Amino acid sequence: MSVIRSARDRVARSITNAAKSAAGTRPDAPARGSEFWTRVRKADADRNAHRWHEAEVGYEAALALEPHLGGYWVQHGHMLKEQGRNTEAKTSYRTACAIGGAPEDVLDHLRFMLQQGYFCPAKGVLPGSTDAARL
Repeated sequence: MSVIRSARDRVARSITNAAKSAAGTRPDAPARGSEFWTRVRKADADRNAHRWHEAEVGYEAALALEPHLGGYWVQHGHMLKEQGRNTEAKTSYRTACAIGGAPEDVLDHLRFMLQQGYFCPAKGVLPGSTDAARL
C-alpha cells in the first residue's frame, strides 16, 4: 500500500505534465524499452494469465515510475476488483479519473460494483454520469 501512496504523491508532483498536455505540448512519455514498459508488459502478461495479484504488483511498480498515466490506474483497479478488494479498486478507479483519465473508462466498472453492493454510496454523482448512481 505504501507504493500506492508514494505513487499518488508523485501524481501530485506531475501537474507539470498535465499542464503541458492541456497546452497542447506532449508531456514526457516513457521511452520505449524503459523500465516502465518492462513492468507494464510483465503486468499485462500476468493479467492475461489471470494472475491477478502478480499483475496488481506489476502495475503498482509501473505506476511508481509514471503515476500520471491514468490508464494503468484503471488496470490496477481491475486487478484489485478481480481479487475482491473492491474498496481499493474504487480508489484506483477514482485516481484514474482525478488525474485526467476519461471517466467513461471506469463508469461501467464503478456502476457494476455499486449494483453488486460492493460498497456503500458516498456523496456525489459519478463524473459524466446521467443517472443517479452515487459512489
